[in-house]
Amino acid sequence: MIRRSLFAFFSFLFISCSQEKMHQETRFPMHSYLTLKIWGNEETLLDKAAKESFEEADRIDSILDVFNTTSLVWRLNNEGTLVSSELREILTKGLDVSKLTNGAFDPTILPLMELWGFMDSSSKTRTVPDSSLVLRTISAVDYRKVIIRGDTISLGKNSSDNSQLMLDLSGVAQGYAVDRIVDILKSMGIKKALIDMSGDIYCFGPKKGGWSIGIRNPRGDGLLGIVELDSGAIATSGDYENYFEAEGVRYHHIMDPATGYPVRNVVSSTVIAKTAIEADIWSTTLFVLGEKGLGLLDSMQSVQGMIVLENGKVLKTKGFPEIKKP
Repeated sequence: MIRRSLFAFFSFLFISCSQEKMHQETRFPMHSYLTLKIWGNEETLLDKAAKESFEEADRIDSILDVFNTTSLVWRLNNEGTLVSSELREILTKGLDVSKLTNGAFDPTILPLMELWGFMDSSSKTRTVPDSSLVLRTISAVDYRKVIIRGDTISLGKNSSDNSQLMLDLSGVAQGYAVDRIVDILKSMGIKKALIDMSGDIYCFGPKKGGWSIGIRNPRGDGLLGIVELDSGAIATSGDYENYFEAEGVRYHHIMDPATGYPVRNVVSSTVIAKTAIEADIWSTTLFVLGEKGLGLLDSMQSVQGMIVLENGKVLKTKGFPEIKKP
């Protein structure tokens, strides 16, 4: 998770084209930005749709924020057991990928993130932890010790010191929030919208020429390229989002749960999927798996992916759309 010091900012924009209007608004829930672009003919409906969307993001934050002492995740991390159908649904999405990839995606990653100082992006004193500490902390990361029975979730114990495992669902939360907002907008009769939460994007509805989505250049200004979507979700993970440097080496926040260290060789991963939560989870997972992950996605076919390597080489699945020059 990337924590930022944010200020309240609200922007409203209405653009009228014939009878169709576009409502654009940005706020900052869930320690990130959320931009809505919603099209429709009734200004009142657009206002209401935006209001309910931001309220839903705040509600999800109250469930999943690991720092909020009233959130469900905080309670589960501190009490060890919790009953919640919604949290069970969210967690199961992540655990399904954990099982499929032998832990390349692991929602119990919180101890490693804290060890490296990545749960507080304002920290000025990040250092590379001692290898013995990394090795000890790895034993506290194990998705297999998350037990779900019905709606009851239980966290197991660390084998080395019997401490409790702890969840960090930041690799799921934003994608889930975007999907819930999409559901709300569609239920209200919205036919065209683009939702962008810190780069987790979902677009739907008719748009001439399709939806053009830019992919950031991980090693420079501007865009690496543009892809066009009819509808669906796209998410990008990069080593440029939250990192520090020590002795000329970049240490970023995307951890390999197997080694306890930031992933090497990959600098950016982009995933296209039917839902934002899938795109969110798989963009992180693909970053960890690298080229092997592309083969896995090819076998699945329902999710498409692209990675950028440290040497600048771009690799993608067979079904990933053409990357156009910006």
